[in-house]
Amino acid sequence: MQRCPQLKAGIHANFMRDVFDYLFALPSAQQRHLPKCKSTAARSNAIDLLVELAKGGNGENYLALVDWLQLQHTQHCHDPYGWDYWPQDEGRAACGYVGITNLGATCYMATCLQHLFMIPQAREALLQACNPVKHAEILAELKKLFAFLQESQRRALNPRGFCRVYSMNRQSLNTGEQKDMTEFFNDLIAKLEEMTPELKTAVKDLFCGVLTNSVVSQDCPHVRHTLEEFYCVRCEVHGVKNLYQSLDKLCVTDLLEGENMYRCSGCDCKVKAEKRVMFKKLPKILCLNTMRYTFDMVTMREEKVNSHFSFPMKLVMRDYMELSPTGTDAAESSSSPADQQQQQREEVVDKDDEMQQRLRAELPTVAEQEAQGFVYELIGVTVHTGTADGGHYYSYIRDRLSPSVGDADRWLWFNDSEVRPFDPSQIPVECFGGEVCAYLRNTVPSDDQVFFKTARLTCSFILETLVHAKEKLNLVQWIEIMDKMLILCPPVCDWFLATMAEDDWWLRQILVACPSPKMREIFSRFCLEVVNKVRQREPDQLSVNVTNFIRMLLNALEQRAMQQHCRHLDEYFTLLLRLSEGRLETAFMLENRAISRLVQFCLMSRSVSAAQQSASGLEGPAETDDELSLDIVSARHGQGHFEKLGEVVEFLLSRAASEPTAFPLSDEDRQAILPSILHQQQQQQ
Repeated sequence: MQRCPQLKAGIHANFMRDVFDYLFALPSAQQRHLPKCKSTAARSNAIDLLVELAKGGNGENYLALVDWLQLQHTQHCHDPYGWDYWPQDEGRAACGYVGITNLGATCYMATCLQHLFMIPQAREALLQACNPVKHAEILAELKKLFAFLQESQRRALNPRGFCRVYSMNRQSLNTGEQKDMTEFFNDLIAKLEEMTPELKTAVKDLFCGVLTNSVVSQDCPHVRHTLEEFYCVRCEVHGVKNLYQSLDKLCVTDLLEGENMYRCSGCDCKVKAEKRVMFKKLPKILCLNTMRYTFDMVTMREEKVNSHFSFPMKLVMRDYMELSPTGTDAAESSSSPADQQQQQREEVVDKDDEMQQRLRAELPTVAEQEAQGFVYELIGVTVHTGTADGGHYYSYIRDRLSPSVGDADRWLWFNDSEVRPFDPSQIPVECFGGEVCAYLRNTVPSDDQVFFKTARLTCSFILETLVHAKEKLNLVQWIEIMDKMLILCPPVCDWFLATMAEDDWWLRQILVACPSPKMREIFSRFCLEVVNKVRQREPDQLSVNVTNFIRMLLNALEQRAMQQHCRHLDEYFTLLLRLSEGRLETAFMLENRAISRLVQFCLMSRSVSAAQQSASGLEGPAETDDELSLDIVSARHGQGHFEKLGEVVEFLLSRAASEPTAFPLSDEDRQAILPSILHQQQQQQ
């Protein structure tokens, strides 16, 4: 198109609209993929194409583009932006996954849920679960949370709904109280098993293993096996250097003798015995909890063990397995008399325990275990920083679904709202121990309508979008462009004042609620400059737009939002003070009871502040309304946001006192300053 501009005339307007929608269309439940252009390169190319289509021709493309953009920067087309808003920070991470917002101290919950979500079988089973027997609200919120993690285009989701319905130990989940992640995991797994039979089967298949506690008598032929289900293996950290040593310590054989002799149920007497714990059945996903918390008997406090503890990328569990045959396998393998004697010895168990009988029936055969193998690959690590009293959880998780580079799956770092790639070679170090674009070209048609629409769009973009951005790119240059447009296109000034008078949205959002003093000051100066440009055209009278603008400023004093943000009002009162320097403006303010309104606003603000202090137990000496009025009128308040208010009142009073005929005070204003007048008379007497 740059080489053949005549092609633009033949392009239908629908094509340009399609390109625009590729950039700015919002996703919906039916079209979750929107907008089509998401990457920086794609958006940059699409914007360049729009700009090229808008240049030259009869200007219809340009006007259409301006109108579409204008709708993007109005308060009614979208929810209000938050402050320090930056779209590229709010979108789904480049790695393709969504974070979970920390609501105070919920990092343990976010970490656990991300681990579950990154297990494909667990994700599928949970999303397909229906008709729960128990915990229906928890299942509904959990399914919603997993659906958002899978489909949302936001950077992070808010788990408030899940926290509201979840409870532990019959107590609602307190988002400000940190809990142990393993404790939360065990509690969640238990609830999942109670929801539906299908979920129970999936959870047991994924996470449930069986330990065997064996006691072998030395003085008699009896042996006792007790089976125990586990979902998370507790591994000792204190005094060991790595995971294998911790597992050795777990499965070590203890000799029971002397005072600790074992009472054999078969002989009904105490005998010497060997006691050991071994793994009888391994789950598909083996969860290991490093026990880094110990209780110090000297300080009588729980302390965290921060010693170095390493673990391999591949874990071999064969040496920790109890592979002696049971049931059918035992009968088939007992060929020799010694084997039969050993098998007979091992079958002395408690047959009245239904739980033990069920676990024995569910145990896999030796051949099945051999076929499944005993080698595990590391798929996730959770790290806790801090002390035993508090800290922060985050995790490193292996992505087994997304395409990987070479033979190795990629790893991701999940830290609350943030998700980003992670180099697994750094595990020993870490675990041991959109940009706003705009174009302004000079090749568009130069008629007044085009210029007015462009100036209006620039103003709306600055006040609706740019001021909310986290990085206000080229803000000074944008303000300079806006100033030039105000000079070259006076109707824009009238439009701005009329818009402000009709709806005080920009006043409340920028001059009152904005947390940045710099942005409030820039907006205050901009408003004053617009008024001055309109006044220069009509120096002998106040236009309707100017009077309506000033009236809107005074009416804003009666809004509750002003009292809520009274610490942000220096720039607002400065604007009133600068406007009151004009004689016509002063007269108009006095006609509209500016003094009494300002005094009443201060009284109301101080009353609200005093009530808040009283409620918090910080109540100070009470001030009467007369003392407050005197304080305001004499401009001696000296407490930040009321000092500028006092300057406005003092300036208006000085004008009225010097020229009472030109600037008469209303009865309401006189009543407001009466305490000050009486005080002055008392001093003179």
